[in-house]
Parts: sequence; structure tokens; C-alpha cells
Amino acid sequence: MMSNRSDFIVPDEAAVKRAASVNFHLEPLRPWLDDPQITEVCVNRPGEVFCERASAWEYYAVPNLDYEHLISLGTATARFVDQDISDSRPVLSAILPMGERIQIVRPPACEHGTISVTIRKPSFTRRTLEDYAQQGFFKHVRPMSKSLTPFEQELLALKEAGDYMSFLRRAVQLERVIVVAGETGSGKTTLMKALMQEIPFDQRLITIEDVPELFLPDHPNHVHLFYPSEAKEEENAPVT
Repeated sequence: MMSNRSDFIVPDEAAVKRAASVNFHLEPLRPWLDDPQITEVCVNRPGEVFCERASAWEYYAVPNLDYEHLISLGTATARFVDQDISDSRPVLSAILPMGERIQIVRPPACEHGTISVTIRKPSFTRRTLEDYAQQGFFKHVRPMSKSLTPFEQELLALKEAGDYMSFLRRAVQLERVIVVAGETGSGKTTLMKALMQEIPFDQRLITIEDVPELFLPDHPNHVHLFYPSEAKEEENAPVT
């Protein structure tokens, strides 16, 4: 007996077109997306690409990756996942047609004239617990202890010696959490800028502010993100 029932699923034509649109707008990034050694592809602003390879960042100039193209990439990606990206919804997180994770941030949640695009490529590496043990992964596990670690003892010694410059510099190098607090006009931002100068210039930095103050002229791989202040919440400002 003949059956009219198909044994396979025909992809939705509209979905295929939406995926094709996303892939078209990703073409300027394709050389790095297809490189198996690259794990992350980032666009901080039009015309430039940063890629992470072997835990190190590489810079590439891409002149044809202009602002309008990045806006169109955001629109195409939003349509592909049936979401929205706009001035009122400036942040989009999605999965691309080839399985990469993408986050797009557009103004007003980032600097005017810039768009932040971060693409994280999926890892196809599979490991067993035995693999982790053989690679020394569990050697990094440290049981809870009431005693100070060596680096904590080092910081405490600098603090007790009154060497606050070395204390702060070493705290930044050790990637410790530092809280800078004070009243208006007390110099919090100026101190934070000095601390950020101690961060290696080849690291990727992301700032989150309500007003742009932390400029990073010596760190090319950076993104400035913004959120509405309490004073603007009553004006229905977008929460990002």
C-alpha cells in the first residue's frame, strides 16, 4: 500500500531563509568562526575583531564590518530566534544556526556608534573523569581552611607594613575583588582608573556604568556597557 506520509521532515522555508540571512551577515567573521583553534570571536566596535586563540587575544582590522552591517546582523539574529533587539531591548542572547552562542549589545546599553558582538564557539571536546584526573585538574581543589593562603599572607604583610601602593598593585595582579567606596567628589573614579592601569594591556575588559567615566585608552580590547541610573528609572529607561 502506498502512503502519502513523508518519512522525513521538510525544514520550514521561512526558518531556512532566516538562518541564511544570519549566515550572510556573519560572512565577514567566517575566517575566524571556521578556525578550529579559535574559541571566541568579539567585535567591540565597527571595523575591528578580537579572537581568542590558546588563551591569547589577537586583533584584526575588518573595514567592511561597519556599524550598519552589525545592526543588520543583530536584526537578522533576533528574527532567527524570534526575539527583538532595539533601543528599548538593546541586549540579545541567542544560538546561531551553526550552534555558536552569541550576545549582541547595541546602544543605549553600550557606547554610541559602537556595537558589542561576542560569539562563543561550542566545544566538541569530550572528557571522562579519568581524563580530568590524568590532566591534573583535581590538583587545583583546595579544601576550606581557617588559615590564610600564601597570597593572602603576602597581601596582609604589605598592608601591615603600610605599603598600600604595593598592596593595591598586588591585589590587582592576583585578581582580587576591590571595592572603592566614598562620598561624591572623593576621587573614587580617579583611583579606579589608576588601579585599571595595573591590569595587563592585552586583557579583555568590560565595564558596567550608569555614566561613562572609566575610559581605557591603553586597553584596546574593551567594551563599555551602560545601565540606567535610579534617576532615569521613572522615565521608563530600558533596563539592560
